[in-house]
Amino acid sequence: MHIVIIPFALMLVIILVKKIPLIGGEVKWAMIIAGAAALLMGGVFSPIAWFQALFNGVNNLSWIIMLITIGGIFSEINVQDGAMDTFLNFMRANFGRTPKGLLVTMMVFLVIAGSLFGDAAAAVTVIGFLGIQALTELQLPGEKISAAIVMGAAMGSIMPPITQATFLAASLVGLDPPTSAVNWTFLTIGIGAALMCLYASTWVKIPALPEDLIPKERPMAILKKGWKSLLPILLLIVIVLLQTANIQVLSFLDFIFVPISTIPIIKGLSQSMVKAIIVAVLVAFAYKPVYSNAFGIIKGGLHKVGNPLILMVCAGFLVGAFRSGGQVNAVANFAMGLNNDLLKIGGSGAMVLTGMLTGLQSATQTTIFTVFGPALVAIGVTPTNAAVAGAHLAMAGQGAPPADMLTFFTAGLVGGILGKKVDPLKSMLYSLPACVYYVIVAIIFLYI
Repeated sequence: MHIVIIPFALMLVIILVKKIPLIGGEVKWAMIIAGAAALLMGGVFSPIAWFQALFNGVNNLSWIIMLITIGGIFSEINVQDGAMDTFLNFMRANFGRTPKGLLVTMMVFLVIAGSLFGDAAAAVTVIGFLGIQALTELQLPGEKISAAIVMGAAMGSIMPPITQATFLAASLVGLDPPTSAVNWTFLTIGIGAALMCLYASTWVKIPALPEDLIPKERPMAILKKGWKSLLPILLLIVIVLLQTANIQVLSFLDFIFVPISTIPIIKGLSQSMVKAIIVAVLVAFAYKPVYSNAFGIIKGGLHKVGNPLILMVCAGFLVGAFRSGGQVNAVANFAMGLNNDLLKIGGSGAMVLTGMLTGLQSATQTTIFTVFGPALVAIGVTPTNAAVAGAHLAMAGQGAPPADMLTFFTAGLVGGILGKKVDPLKSMLYSLPACVYYVIVAIIFLYI
């Protein structure tokens, strides 16, 4: 396990010790150096193999990279066409005198968006972006704004009806249909979302927003005046809901996206959520404030997501390096070498650790739970309980420091909008209680 521990520790040291010349506190350098260490310790010395690790890692994250790119342009459109002002004023009018209520409502919106979109990054791109400025008015630092958005969106991504994590876990233990596990997830994530809202609300210290920020108009009057600016967002939500109902409303674009889906990295454009945002962007360009400033919008959107894109490329190298260097296999072998008495705890730890290395719940499940899940069933854990535990453990690892891809993305987005640096590791520590909650739920289901 030393080939796992040393690169892992090296990354933490570079991130935490900011006095290290040139690289101290720089997350991108921490990921690059940790990835290089993983490859060297795994006996991978060929420059071609290093490039292959980078390519494979970026290719695996291609849809997130494309989501960030297109989402950045879409977010800038929402600023230019007035959607941002409409949303902010509506929130201020409703919750301006109860700042805690403003934060809780924002997180609930993110949970709902995550549950409908089935992906936390998509929820952050569409809903989280609109809420960043509102949360800034609560006088929260960028790290807490990022953490609140991450917790809401991540809780939503495992919340049914889409709940990819639960469906994947159920399929790996042969639970068909997965209804029983999904029903439990409604309860566990419902409770978790409520607890995280209460936890995040303790960050708010101001009694009310400044009077000059609270609109004098009624909330519905604000919506009536600005509803046209919200049409691209509403269109996006409708497309996603139809896709959720297995109505492929964008199938007429298959002649474009099917060929794209076979091209490495570029294939990220063919992911269903990315396609939906592309269509919403194209519709938004029918607005005069948008098409009259097309170049400025594209430039502004890409500028805001420049840092998240760099971080995701570095993260791709890190993920590819951990796979090529044998770190992921080392964790899997460790879990599978345990006896039955230690399997539950050791396997759970291996899942969380793998999530911390890869930053992806799907990678954690396909790497560890493919074997760990059936092993749990073999020692007497019901398929339902094993599926619920697996989904929650994968989510816990995905969100834990130091490789939470969602936080890297969100912290970069928050920093770009606020115009200042947001420390992603510090943000991960603020959102860590959500990961601890996932682990607690998983352990309960492994033993009931």
